[in-house]
Amino acid sequence: MTLRIARFHREIIVCCAIQQCEEWAPRFSNVRDETMAGKPPLPAHVLHHLSPEPIPEEEEVEGGVPVFNRVGGETAVSSSSPKGHSWNEYFDETFFLDVGGDKFQVFLAGTKGPLVVCFHGGGHSSLSWAHMAKLCKADVRVAAFDCVGHGGTECKDETDFSKERLVRDGVAVTKKIWERCKEAGGEEPDILLVGHSMGGAIASRVAATEEVPRLGGLVVLDVVEGTALEALGAMRSVVSRFPSRFASLQEAIDWTVKSGTVQNRESAMVSVPSQLCQNPDGSWKYRLDLMKTEPFWDGWFRGLSEVFLAVKVARMLVLAGHDRLDKPLMIAQMQGKFQVALVPQSGHVIEEDQPERVAGLLVEFAKRYRLKG
Repeated sequence: MTLRIARFHREIIVCCAIQQCEEWAPRFSNVRDETMAGKPPLPAHVLHHLSPEPIPEEEEVEGGVPVFNRVGGETAVSSSSPKGHSWNEYFDETFFLDVGGDKFQVFLAGTKGPLVVCFHGGGHSSLSWAHMAKLCKADVRVAAFDCVGHGGTECKDETDFSKERLVRDGVAVTKKIWERCKEAGGEEPDILLVGHSMGGAIASRVAATEEVPRLGGLVVLDVVEGTALEALGAMRSVVSRFPSRFASLQEAIDWTVKSGTVQNRESAMVSVPSQLCQNPDGSWKYRLDLMKTEPFWDGWFRGLSEVFLAVKVARMLVLAGHDRLDKPLMIAQMQGKFQVALVPQSGHVIEEDQPERVAGLLVEFAKRYRLKG
């Protein structure tokens, strides 16, 4: 039971046996504890946290919002730490979109093909899609954005994680990204919505609104209503096993990989720093306290199967194992109402563990359903 739960949610559940978390937690318990309030997260969240070459401290992007390219070396990690990965090794540009005064950070890769808009899981960030984006940007445009309370996005109210709010934001951001791509290329690209876990639930609900222009498809990664709801009772216990502090960014990356939360170190090197913010004492903590989202967990997932099956465009469900299909989905899949793709040798965060496989699936999906750029 523990292993099954562990393979479910990074944002709520560590993707390994709980015993692994217990084994690693003491190693980080000596980092200073709960009393220190975290500094506000940087807008682009130490995206170049270990890049050695000199670059400007910040650059102006849309709306005059600065993107901090890195935290200074002595602040981020020691000089002896291995190098991390910069966002611009994977994406071509980053910018902020204003939605009712909230600033949503967006990363964009590619200049042609249909527009793939990516919704990350809870506790993750847009950079969870970095490796995948690099691998498929020759065929499709990939846009990934940070939702409220995550990554570089800054919102006036960062306490509301209700599905209604997330869907409202998702629709607005998707439309603005699409309009930007249309203006840049002179054509109206078809849209493929892709979401992982919590993001998959929200992407499904965004698709169901029928407010997304030229929506051509929906791909959901590793979230099934039945499995998600079954896991709710154990979420608090597992989240409590996440380290509350890390001495350095490198320590956070190491824990993420060794705990099995993300199995691919290359992915963790670019995604993990964007999930953290720095404390006054120099240690690091997760930007989002996942327990603050607990009142919204049930709402994210309840009714998801019905919503997914009601969406009127081509759909695909990408899973790490057979046992995650609940009964309504199994019946519908047997009737040929949607595609199922299995990605073995992957934990819950499929897009990070197996980016090549996910990129291939998305490009194949876009070609199969003739999505236009």
